[in-house]
Amino acid sequence: MASALGWRFASSNGNGLAPNDTDMKIPDSEPQTPHSTTKMSLRERTTSMEDPDGTLASVAQCIEQLRQGSSSAQEREYCLKQLLDLIEMRENAFSAVGSHSQAVPVLVSLLRSGSLGVKIQAATVLGSLCKENELRVKVLLGGCIPPLLGLLKSSSVEGQIAAAKTIYAVSEAILFQDREITRANATMKAVPVLSNLVKSEEYADRYFAAQALASLVCNGSRGTLLSVANSGAAAGFISLLGCSDDDIKELLQLSQEFMLVRYPDQVALERLFRVEDIRVGATSRKAIPLLVELLKPIPDRPGAPLLALNLLTLLAGDCTQNMIVMVELLRSASENTVVGALNTLLVLESDDGTSAESMAESGAIEALLDLLRSHQCEDTAARLLEVLLNNVKIRDSKATKTAILPLSQYLLDPQTQAQQARLLATLALGDLFQNEALARSTDAASACRALVNVLEEQPTEEMKVVAICALQNLVMYSRSNKRAVAEAGGVQVVLDLISSSDPDTSVQAAMFVKLLFSNHTVQEYASSETVRAITAAIEKDLWATGTVNDEYLKALNSLFNNFPRLRATEPATLSIPHLVTSLKTGSEATQEAALDALFLLRQAWSACPAEVSRAQSVAAADAIPLLQYLIQSGPPRFQEKAEFLLQCLPGTLVVTIKRGNNMKQSVGNPSVFCKITLGNTPPRQTKVISTGPNPEWDESFSWSFESPPKGQKLHISCKNKSKMGKSSFGKVTIQIDRVVMLGAVAGEYSLLPESKSGPRNLEIEFQWSNK
Repeated sequence: MASALGWRFASSNGNGLAPNDTDMKIPDSEPQTPHSTTKMSLRERTTSMEDPDGTLASVAQCIEQLRQGSSSAQEREYCLKQLLDLIEMRENAFSAVGSHSQAVPVLVSLLRSGSLGVKIQAATVLGSLCKENELRVKVLLGGCIPPLLGLLKSSSVEGQIAAAKTIYAVSEAILFQDREITRANATMKAVPVLSNLVKSEEYADRYFAAQALASLVCNGSRGTLLSVANSGAAAGFISLLGCSDDDIKELLQLSQEFMLVRYPDQVALERLFRVEDIRVGATSRKAIPLLVELLKPIPDRPGAPLLALNLLTLLAGDCTQNMIVMVELLRSASENTVVGALNTLLVLESDDGTSAESMAESGAIEALLDLLRSHQCEDTAARLLEVLLNNVKIRDSKATKTAILPLSQYLLDPQTQAQQARLLATLALGDLFQNEALARSTDAASACRALVNVLEEQPTEEMKVVAICALQNLVMYSRSNKRAVAEAGGVQVVLDLISSSDPDTSVQAAMFVKLLFSNHTVQEYASSETVRAITAAIEKDLWATGTVNDEYLKALNSLFNNFPRLRATEPATLSIPHLVTSLKTGSEATQEAALDALFLLRQAWSACPAEVSRAQSVAAADAIPLLQYLIQSGPPRFQEKAEFLLQCLPGTLVVTIKRGNNMKQSVGNPSVFCKITLGNTPPRQTKVISTGPNPEWDESFSWSFESPPKGQKLHISCKNKSKMGKSSFGKVTIQIDRVVMLGAVAGEYSLLPESKSGPRNLEIEFQWSNK
């Protein structure tokens, strides 16, 4: 084929359409055909029908003889040569052949079924008629391309050359690049015929007709585009869009040889659908189902689904009617159509968020729910439904209320086996209940039962988290939902999940407990076992990470705050060591939650049994150093609760007498010791030091208290055991309240009365701790 086309490229000026161009550009001049350089309008050639030399009669006689079935191949070949001579030698013969109603049909018929010689001559005659544009269109519409392709593939070099020349000549008919030609009446009359031809069963007819229409669409006026659209050509373009490259292999090669676009169908459709009147009109609505059908994978042309998807996106961009058509395809009886529509709508939503609202308004939610109910395309339908319901504007519309019950029934349906669809349906319910009004609706109770049922069926960890989060949204706003969850067995199910080895599941379960027990709605379900489960989760978290997620502590606080009876339980007491550890190792949020929990427990000590309050206070005493640190270095909001706790916890006061200063006497060294008295406790005293005026004892004394010695004073008297000199060096009284808050205090305390020899003092350290 390439050698047969060699003549064409030897003289080509390079003008024309490059392969795969999306714009059909107009060359500066029309390339010269091998048949003639002279072009006149058909109208000019037929102005005079006089026949002084018998040309008209000769032409008519030749055509008539060619029509007769009794003529032999040799006779037809001779007749065709005679007709060609007439066309080339006599100017009015061209007009006569062109205007004869049977000329083109007869020539095309011979080209299809004649002998090789007849085919070659018929091709040459048809090529000679293509000197004039109107006749080129007429020859093209006569269906010459398929038989010419057959001749092009023959073994005859002469036949190949004749076919190539004629195909090239005819191909000029599809390049409507001159504005006057594009808008001519004859050209516009060709549109319906080209439209029918593009829907032909012959690939060659369809392809070249598509090339012609694409040229018209790209170079014509808005009226031309509307005419092409109204002709129904889009359906033909789409059928060509989906065909295999192998089916049009020779045509694609020709398009490259003749510098035509490779895929005229794609070019024409994109150009047509950019016109608003076409995009919002009936043409587009008819095209949508056809394009959706192309979304299924097509062997040998993997790009077709993507092209169809791009066109569908273009169509649905800002046209409600087109969106309605796409949504209606979700109700198709064909699964391929439904899948295609679902995928298209998913892409549209991802490209443009506003399209989601248009889908919802077009009835997409109802159609998707129907698909789930019928267990059809469940995964994809559920994915699109979740995307739509996650849109805030859609979620806040009244229409979404009707989705609650069908989604709940879908989750409860034993036939629902698609795990991904179940997950997405659960997620969709969670999306819905972010809206407070929907969470308070009467249908929400059915969702509570469905979600508890999901958790009972041993789902994946991801499903557990999604279901628990959905339940959180439900119980956050509604007392009746709390009751529905509890009565469905949800409390025990969630408590079991708190002990999950998956941290996300466990934390989300704790958050749910916090919300469920935020008031007294389901108080009968709040038990010591609930506290035990959370305490166990805290302990496990500490062992695993060294810290505690503050959500566990907040859940515990919710229970202690709303149900004081739980503060005196054994699990509550067992939680205290973990609360103390949380004060030491946790984040600021964790420290605050732990401090709140200890504070709540302390509030119950006066009302609970003595042994319980004693056990809890002793356990909490380990927090004394931490509480003292928080008072001095923690956030200001911690101070009040930390001080309150410190004033209630048992601890130990340690007083260390370090040394005395300026304990002089007039003769010899004194024998100095200190006598210490605290409250009603027996007095204590240091050892006697006789080494000089500055005795060093470094001796400690401790007192244990069930509660801090509030308001008590420490009395210290410094005495001399020597027989010479004074018997006393003075006394000092120290208020010890401050040490409880600060933890450790040290200083020099002056003895009274003052000595004439100078001031005397004691260096003393105080410490309040749990030890």
